[in-house]
Amino acid sequence: MPVRRGSGQMAKPKPTKLPREKILSIAEKAAAAFSYSVDYDIERVVQDLGGRIHLNDFWDNAAKTGSLTVHGLRNFEIFVPSHTTHERDQFTIAHELGHYILHYLPNVDPRAEAELQIDRYGDSAIEAEANLFAYAFLMPEILFREAYTRFEGNLSAVASTFRVSEVAARMRAKMLGLHGDGERKPKAARSAANIPAA
Repeated sequence: MPVRRGSGQMAKPKPTKLPREKILSIAEKAAAAFSYSVDYDIERVVQDLGGRIHLNDFWDNAAKTGSLTVHGLRNFEIFVPSHTTHERDQFTIAHELGHYILHYLPNVDPRAEAELQIDRYGDSAIEAEANLFAYAFLMPEILFREAYTRFEGNLSAVASTFRVSEVAARMRAKMLGLHGDGERKPKAARSAANIPAA
């Protein structure tokens, strides 16, 4: 996960160490700022930010699937596996956008070309932050709670509403203290650590 700066100096991106709620807020604000909704394809958000998405065959280059390469401001590539579902790809793309927004943009000098490579199996704290970002970007809390109530906790229907996997919807419900049968559960711990990908 080195960051290459114009001088050729290498550094590693670091976790933001922001509180969980702050990361969730950044993600929801980013989705609103980019006018993202389920009707506005996430690929268009990537394009609007200067990025490109590539399908990558897992068997040709497993390390490159589910990764981000940044060549400079408004110049990045997201690699998604060619063998996964559209719903899973939505999460992967939002996750990699999380890396770009949380781990690249705040740390780059706009006067210098800076490069960043974050591979699929990187630092767990950085990955947990990108997962949090993806959940909130794709499924903002208010909209998720409304869908959850409308479908009486049916996570399959909720997942379809947001065009994500049922696993992703289940994790978002858990993060919000909701249970799959429509009942509330106590809120989970507020740590960003150990937030799995969906």
